[in-house]
Amino acid sequence: MTASDRRVALPAELEQVEGPWLETSRWRADRGLDQGQCPPRRWRAEEAIETGDC
Repeated sequence: MTASDRRVALPAELEQVEGPWLETSRWRADRGLDQGQCPPRRWRAEEAIETGDC
């Protein structure tokens, strides 16, 4: 990935930001792993998007 491929997420893309976290959590649960089973902290993702950190 190059700098031109990356950009700051928009508020409307919150579900896309959370998606990989949820997918990984389901993958781990399907294999009997309990690591990473806490739900994503939506408020933190919202803050990161608002401040341009995500």
